[in-house]
Amino acid sequence: MSTLSHIDNWTDNHRLIWIDFIRILLGVFLIAKGVVFVNNRGPIEWFFVQHHIEFLIIGAAVYVISVHLGGGILIATGLVSRWAIGFQIPILIGAVFLVNLPQRFGAINTETGISIIVLLLLVFLFFYGSGDFSLDYYLKKQPDQ
Repeated sequence: MSTLSHIDNWTDNHRLIWIDFIRILLGVFLIAKGVVFVNNRGPIEWFFVQHHIEFLIIGAAVYVISVHLGGGILIATGLVSRWAIGFQIPILIGAVFLVNLPQRFGAINTETGISIIVLLLLVFLFFYGSGDFSLDYYLKKQPDQ
C-alpha cells in the first residue's frame, strides 16, 4: 500500500467536525481574498513590475483571481477540494516567499503571517481531504443510479 493510501485510510477513520468548519472558513476567506484582488491588483502588479516581467501581470491576475474565487467555492463546499487546494498552494507559496517576505525585507507582519497560516492549512487539508460535511462525501455515499 502506498503512503498516500495509508494517509487516506487514516483520514477516513479519524474525521473531526471542526476540521470541516476550518475548511469552510478557509474557502470563504479565499473567496473574500479573490474579491479583494478584483478591486486591488496592487500586490500582484508590484511583484511583476519589480522583476521587469510586466507582460505577465494580466495572466497572473486572472489566474490568482479565478483560482481564489472558484477554488474558494469548491473548498468551502467540499467539492473536488483536493484539486482546488492543489491550484491554491502555488499561489500561496508565491505569496509567502516571493511577495510578502521580500517586500517586507524578511520581517513577518500580519499579511505574511496570514499567508503562512493559509498555506499550512491548505497543505494540511490537501492530505486530510474534504471531510464528512462536504459534497464529495455526499456524492460518494449516494447509490449509483
